[in-house]
Amino acid sequence: MEQGEFLFDVTDIVAHIFFAVGTTDEVRVTSPVGGFSGTFVYPEGEGVYLRFGEDSAPELHVGMSLFVEYEGPGDSYRFHTEVVSAEPRQVQIRLPHAVECSDRRLTKRVTVPSDAGFRFVADGGGSERTFAVQDLSDGGVGFVNASNTRLQLGEVLHGALHLPGLPPLRVGLELRHIQVRGGERVVGSRLVAISLADRGLLARLLVSLAA
Repeated sequence: MEQGEFLFDVTDIVAHIFFAVGTTDEVRVTSPVGGFSGTFVYPEGEGVYLRFGEDSAPELHVGMSLFVEYEGPGDSYRFHTEVVSAEPRQVQIRLPHAVECSDRRLTKRVTVPSDAGFRFVADGGGSERTFAVQDLSDGGVGFVNASNTRLQLGEVLHGALHLPGLPPLRVGLELRHIQVRGGERVVGSRLVAISLADRGLLARLLVSLAA
């Protein structure tokens, strides 16, 4: 793979790994004891887990360096990491400091139906603080500012992200840009605060929407 872009921000890396769990069938690992394949397991805390089949279970040790490669939809990804703990068929690896990829997202943004109830309610409530969600990705939310609420680029809005079939997710959204699409003001935001449990729920929903 030719050298591509890098993800360095921890929030971006965690979002990327969570979505990779649901969209990557196989990861290839190179280690000092040889190469083998496995699958991602949803992250817990600061760690990421790899699981192996019985025929490919390697003998890995704490502190061992690993090189991980995998394919996303149309893109290739890779990172360096090390073993945190090892079990017979599963190993915990350290969250990588950087992920090299040919695109800054594992998936493109998913446009959601306007009448399906996707919305973001910023703290304070009220109609002027309730925004219909137009699109979602593993790292951000696009929402419509229909009431022309005063918003400042760079500010972080805290509130609840309402997604059909899920409990409200507590999130913090950093406002990155404002565009006019179809006569509507659409605010592009980046997820900067979300629990790991809610990150998993969002990732699973995105996988189903992308399918």
